[in-house]
Amino acid sequence: ERQREQDEARRRRQLEDDEEAAAAQRGELTEAQRRLHEAEAHLRDERASLEADQRRRQAELAETRARLADEARLLREEKTRLRERADASDEEAQRRLASEEAERLRRDASFEAE
Repeated sequence: ERQREQDEARRRRQLEDDEEAAAAQRGELTEAQRRLHEAEAHLRDERASLEADQRRRQAELAETRARLADEARLLREEKTRLRERADASDEEAQRRLASEEAERLRRDASFEAE
């Protein structure tokens, strides 16, 4: 009888120890799940932040490309205007030289005629 009571007491202690161990494991599991959820939330936030940064940088890049394209167009237009002005100046200089040459020839002819 005494042996049976000791065995029963040992089983109860073992059961209590097992229940305490199970409760401790459940607590550890709960804490691990909480940390996992926090880590997942942090990763989601970080991903959203990175995606927002990437969208912002892509928008800035598109804006820079558009601005550079505008500047290139304006520079091409300015180059065309300068080339046209230079051509016009060359033509004017040629006309002036031709006019001066014609005037010199008239004076020479007039001088020879006298």
